[in-house]
Amino acid sequence: MNVSIIDTLLPLYLLISLGYLLYRRGFPNGSFWEGMEKMVYFIMFPALIFSNLVRADVDPALILQILAAAAVPTLLAGGLQWLGFLDRRVSRETFSSMYQGAVRNNTTIGLVIAGLIMPGHGVAVMALIMTIMVILNNLTCVTVLTWYGNRKLRDTDGQNRSMLRSILTNPLIQASVAGLAFNFMSLRLPDSLHSAIYFLGQAGLPLGLLVVGAGLRLTVSAGHFTVLGLSTFGKLVFTPLVTWLIVANMDIAVDDARILLLYGALPTAMSSYVLASQLGGDKEAMARIITLQTLAASFTLPFVLLVIAGF
Repeated sequence: MNVSIIDTLLPLYLLISLGYLLYRRGFPNGSFWEGMEKMVYFIMFPALIFSNLVRADVDPALILQILAAAAVPTLLAGGLQWLGFLDRRVSRETFSSMYQGAVRNNTTIGLVIAGLIMPGHGVAVMALIMTIMVILNNLTCVTVLTWYGNRKLRDTDGQNRSMLRSILTNPLIQASVAGLAFNFMSLRLPDSLHSAIYFLGQAGLPLGLLVVGAGLRLTVSAGHFTVLGLSTFGKLVFTPLVTWLIVANMDIAVDDARILLLYGALPTAMSSYVLASQLGGDKEAMARIITLQTLAASFTLPFVLLVIAGF
């Protein structure tokens, strides 16, 4: 596999920057970006995932490999965040945001890069990883927020329904399950319908990056090193390192190992802010972590792509 680091990452961050600038200038308006985010998340990315999974060569044994090479590093990175309590300035609510920052992944960036470095199969494997990890991360993050979040700021009804609802109604999981069902039952869509779904999914890649940029809030502060540093270290350094150690000693297909390593190196998800707001986490700390990790990933991802190219 020939990976050009500049050709892969520079277009991504140019589009993210453009999305940020357009949003800050109010073009075209705030409701446009809200609607575009919903379009990408509920329509275009599910189409991308389904169209790639339905005709992919999926090995059921990969599920166990994902649990070893994606779930284990993620849980370890989350556990690492408990060191934050050594700093007495870190509140329980802030810890819950640190935890989210260390375990959740920006699937938009992941799908785009997977599609660039390994069209077709890369997106299918990334979708399978996402399906498993979204379920796991929702379980752990909601549990942590339930225990550590501020009860006075918590949406109690939202808390009771959040975990199950977020899993059952997640459009990416629904698209993955549907794609795998079609795949395993050898069902085949008419070529014209499959092409239409595929084109719809491809259109979501650049639009998704614009939406990521529009969601950035440049509120990064160096005033609290523990919060920003430990969460970012856990996500962008510790997780990909542990993932690499696991896949390098695992009997796994090379292409699958590459996508697992890419997944482990992604910055945290924009949706972390919503969950922190709903369940009484530290929203301000979450916004800073999201922004810092998205920007810092522009420096860490090139090294990961070099490792991926060397597999």
